Amino acid sequence: MKTKFRQIIDKMIIDEDLRIRLQMTVMSGVLFVIALVMFLLNLFEHVKNLTIITGSFSVICLVSFLLLVIWNLQKAVSYLISITTTVMFCSFLLTGGIDGFSPIWICLLPSTSMFFLGMKRGTILSIFMMFVLILSFWTPLSGYLLYDYSSTFMVRFPIVCIGSLLAALALESIRIMTYNKMRETMDLLDRIGKMDELTKIENRRFFDQKLTELWDIVRRSEGRLSMLMIDVDCFKNYNDHYGHIAGDAVLVAVADAIMSVIDRRTDVAARWGGEEFAVLLPLTDSNGARKAAELISEAVRAKQIPHNYTDVAEAQITVSIGVAEVLVSEQIEPDDLLRLSDEALYCAKKEGRNRVVVRQNSVWMEDSDSPSSD
Repeated sequence: MKTKFRQIIDKMIIDEDLRIRLQMTVMSGVLFVIALVMFLLNLFEHVKNLTIITGSFSVICLVSFLLLVIWNLQKAVSYLISITTTVMFCSFLLTGGIDGFSPIWICLLPSTSMFFLGMKRGTILSIFMMFVLILSFWTPLSGYLLYDYSSTFMVRFPIVCIGSLLAALALESIRIMTYNKMRETMDLLDRIGKMDELTKIENRRFFDQKLTELWDIVRRSEGRLSMLMIDVDCFKNYNDHYGHIAGDAVLVAVADAIMSVIDRRTDVAARWGGEEFAVLLPLTDSNGARKAAELISEAVRAKQIPHNYTDVAEAQITVSIGVAEVLVSEQIEPDDLLRLSDEALYCAKKEGRNRVVVRQNSVWMEDSDSPSSD
């Protein structure tokens, strides 16, 4: 039970719309209960005008609750409750309610209006109510009030209401700042969880997630999805002879070369693990994927990182790239794309490394423009 409750809380933090909907639903329910209790009290005490007012407000709160639960009309409910509350408080102010006590409920308007309308609109509505209050008590318009308030009450009550407005402003500001800070922290943790710490590009976890998402998107459009599997040639030899720190620098350089080529927002580049990288190219055929692979290979060679313990003739850091392209349909799964790209990479390494090999429709196509070892 506790775990489920925590899951709901976590989802509310991440999903702003869900949080607002749940809060407004609870608040509408609470206001309905309060209004219903006041309606029953006024009914039994035979206070006709307050019975009508509180009864009407309880009905509006119930309607608002149903609108939120059934149709999720958040904006309509916000204005409905806020405006109705203001009208009700104005009537309390005019009539005095029971023994002049009812206007005290006006102190709840700032927090209520900010809750439903937000800080800006709630403040405007509260200031309007404060303006009405001051005009009613501190100007000749006080003669039109239906209740004879004491002079002490007429002086002190507006000050108390202004104090409640300032307090509500302070609390709402703190709430907003706290919430924004919490969201920033959660976003940062989310980015860290999806980022490879060394190369600062996405990690395997993020890649798997995006592959699933892109697969569904491309399948709906019956399009093509290409993948590059990239491996740094003879990287173990480099680590053994140049050291792991130098090896880390190579991985960072390769990641930089990949990102210099992958420029579309829909493309995904990630560190697959160890010295391997992976790239997703949605709605891209084998020709476009091969061109991207060639550019990545050239960008890595342009780094001119010496490697005297490689099988490649250039004696520098190079990459082998396996390219796979599939027409996404119901008959194949994402694992098929992974398998094809891995097979293409294996072929590129077997054929001498430092080259691009494409797997398309079960046909091997070696890129003749890529240099190969002798």
